[in-house]
Amino acid sequence: MAKGNDKRNADELYNDIANLPCFSQNIKISKIKQGYSHQCYKVTGQGKDYFVKFLDGHNGSEQSSTRVAGVVAAHNFCLAASQMGLTPELYYQDAQWLVSEYVQEQTLVDFELPLLDKAKICLEVMSKCHQISIDLPKLKPATIIDELLCVDVFSVAQLDFIQSINDKLKDVLQPLNNICCHGDINFANIFPLQTPKIVDFECVSLADAEYDLAMMIGVNEIGLNYLPQLVSYYKKVSSSSIKLNTELVMLYLVFCYLINGLWYFKQYKSTKDECLLNLALNQFNCFDQLEFIKTSLFEKMR
Repeated sequence: MAKGNDKRNADELYNDIANLPCFSQNIKISKIKQGYSHQCYKVTGQGKDYFVKFLDGHNGSEQSSTRVAGVVAAHNFCLAASQMGLTPELYYQDAQWLVSEYVQEQTLVDFELPLLDKAKICLEVMSKCHQISIDLPKLKPATIIDELLCVDVFSVAQLDFIQSINDKLKDVLQPLNNICCHGDINFANIFPLQTPKIVDFECVSLADAEYDLAMMIGVNEIGLNYLPQLVSYYKKVSSSSIKLNTELVMLYLVFCYLINGLWYFKQYKSTKDECLLNLALNQFNCFDQLEFIKTSLFEKMR
């Protein structure tokens, strides 16, 4: 039954792609692997290749006001980044679909470079993202944590424990929300071209620059021993007067390790993909190393 549903859904999506206004009927569609969040396709036609992303992804098609606002924000940020040459050329975008230039090159995740060199490329792109000035939803850490908690995924004990972490974070993490942040600067989202380009704008928000740096460190599992070099390099490449606060980066790391782990854990529960479980546990282990609380999150979530 599951296979039949998957096939039917694939046929519907292929038909929707063929009917997008940016395409003619003579196109070739093939599904590609692009992270865990969305269904993505390579479309060939009209003499070129296109990258097509279904924005509703595998998480359902909930059209909440929050999701709609997020799609609008991602669209506006993508347009601004495109005008700066920071992202592959954008051809079409609506509430469900994004169509852009298909980039043949590898992303940073598969590129043969030392870790610090990869991080520096990310910081160069990050500093340019922080120059964008548009209206975006404000980052609300407590709300993001609340939205990740589900009774059908976590036990009552786990929910209570995570909520206690959330309550403590509320007291110490108070975002200024004054910088346009990408929110997901991971190696898989960066193409190390002559002018590096970034993709995936579903997590954009107004936040602190320290949040973007913390998420970059967390999602790429960069060791904290690199933090002084990262802060120094950001200062070198940034054209703004932003001065990164290392203590605030560490607070945001608490938040980022937590939400990354919860997200991976939720996806593991629905897919049973052991890789996702390992990613979740890695984030929980990094959370514990910050010693924000005495009890081990890793042990609670195992």
